[in-house]
Amino acid sequence: MKKLFLILLLSAGILASCSKNDTPDPDPQGGDIKMIVVNEGGMGAGFGALTAITYDGVSKEDVFRDVNGRPMGDVAQSITCINGKYFVTMNNSQKIEVVEPKTFKSLGVITYKQAGKPRFVAPISENEAIVSDLNPQLVRIDLNTYEVLEYIPISSIGAGYIEKMIRIGNKLFCTGNNVIVVFDVDNVTDGGARTIALGENTVRTAKPILDKNNKLWIMTYQGSDFSPTQLTLHCINPDTETVERTVVPQAAAATQENVGKMVGFPGYNRMDTDRSRSKIYVPFNQMVAYSDWGGTATTYLAIYTLDVDKDEFDAEPFRQLPGLGMMYGMGIDPDGQSVYVCDCLDYSRQRGYLREYKADGQEASYRVGIYPRMVYFTEYDN
Repeated sequence: MKKLFLILLLSAGILASCSKNDTPDPDPQGGDIKMIVVNEGGMGAGFGALTAITYDGVSKEDVFRDVNGRPMGDVAQSITCINGKYFVTMNNSQKIEVVEPKTFKSLGVITYKQAGKPRFVAPISENEAIVSDLNPQLVRIDLNTYEVLEYIPISSIGAGYIEKMIRIGNKLFCTGNNVIVVFDVDNVTDGGARTIALGENTVRTAKPILDKNNKLWIMTYQGSDFSPTQLTLHCINPDTETVERTVVPQAAAATQENVGKMVGFPGYNRMDTDRSRSKIYVPFNQMVAYSDWGGTATTYLAIYTLDVDKDEFDAEPFRQLPGLGMMYGMGIDPDGQSVYVCDCLDYSRQRGYLREYKADGQEASYRVGIYPRMVYFTEYDN
């Protein structure tokens, strides 16, 4: 009888062990994931990667490779959560990786059959989404079968190529060259496009923001791509598809009396909002010191906020962001108490950092991948 009991006990232990080993770890980080950093990896190197960072500050690099035993691809561009799945565009690999959010297991790959460089993804229905492209086209994909359904040429629109997109109701708003391109979601075609002229170069990689008043904010610039002489924020009514007002931040001259003021515009700009959608956060150059010897100004990047009901920028609470190498992306914590900046250092294919600057003045840094370009907060999964 004792022998039978021991045999049954050992058998149960073996079965329990097999069952445990066969069950995927629901969280490979060992904690709840707060944010995911998308790292480009360097064109041609194939080091595109996702870094997961938990609420308790643990950073895990290249979680996709760790879980799936293969690299994700070349030049990771963006991550979008649709129907409980992550769609990660791989620009130079001409594909989109579909990833399970809790385990980071690969669910499938959407592979292009013709030339294209996927950038951002926006759902247009429960079953389909549109992917923007560096080529003058949009790509329609099936969210269930992971197939490309259609390559949509947009050369006749006059928008060049399209990058960031946002769906508002039954419309899709897209950032093109000097214009916002608008489609009805059931008619995303070359002939179905309408345009909203902005009169300036659109910062196509700056996030379009839908505020608490259901108004759309778009950023434009004057000057060159990496040395803008002016930035402008345009407030658009999505219903009438017209610009209702513009907000133009004024940079002060770099002189002694203007220490502490906005004195210029970073060449790689971003903007974001928090969960309240009552403020827009935008980085500007702020002068922190001035030397009369040679007229030298010392500047830091600073995050200014724009109350969507007003037309003035405020530098509180994020006055200065010291210690940055090169800002390549930016995100605002959903509670508005921290700004996260993707720092790719000197752009020399070394691993970068995600810099956290808190409203109370505290700072933290997380080592991430090569050329971090986007931070995504998992609170917005649903």
